[in-house]
Parts: sequence; structure tokens; C-alpha cells
Amino acid sequence: MRVEFRDYHGLERYLELKGYKKYDTQKYKNEDFAFWKSFDVTFDDEDHKQVGYQIGLLFYDTSKYQIPDNTHYGIQFEFIAGDKIEFDRVDFTISDDITIYKFEDICVKLYEFLKKIPRDSGKFLDK
Repeated sequence: MRVEFRDYHGLERYLELKGYKKYDTQKYKNEDFAFWKSFDVTFDDEDHKQVGYQIGLLFYDTSKYQIPDNTHYGIQFEFIAGDKIEFDRVDFTISDDITIYKFEDICVKLYEFLKKIPRDSGKFLDK
């Protein structure tokens, strides 16, 4: 996905209204900045936060590169499963021209699937 520089502020406002938070300094994949949102957030008996999954939109500023069409941000979509699944970490990335709605829908379905996988001993060679 991409957004022209002239259209960025509208997208920024939209993401903030949807509950996404902007991060300028924390870099996940060498992006210039990102917006992240946590989903299925709960707190355990000791008030520790547990996150089901996070969605991130990573923005890359094309004006830094000597390319003919450098008037936009390239956007990469990220999904990171959190504390409520069998695996320590599951990442999923899409760098295609899709909508935020579509990516959020994909992430909900992926998360629901991952939650159905039973926990096991975690031994590598077990079947």
C-alpha cells in the first residue's frame, strides 16, 4: 500500500481515531515511523497486561531514495500474535495494496485460528 505525501495527514487522523498510536523512535523493520494497535487486551489476576495480537502499519519515506516516483510513503502491514496463543511469537506481513479493513479482517481470522491450536509440551520432536 502507499499514500501520497499530500494525503498522509488524513490517513494519520483516521488511524488515530481508530485507536492506532504513532511511534517515531521504535523501529521494528527499519521503517521511518509506524502506527500500532493492540487487540483483545485483558489483565490477569495480578494486573499484568495480556495482548491477543497487535497490528502495525510501517511507513517508509520514499523521498530518501533516488527513484522516479518518490512522492509517497510505502506502507507495510504487520500482525504479531501476543500472549494468548500456543506459540511464543507469530508474525505475518503483507506488503500489498490492500485496505486497512481487509488487513484487520485477515488478522482477526488468523488470530482466531491460532487460538484454536492446543498447547503442548513444546518439545521440538514431539508429534
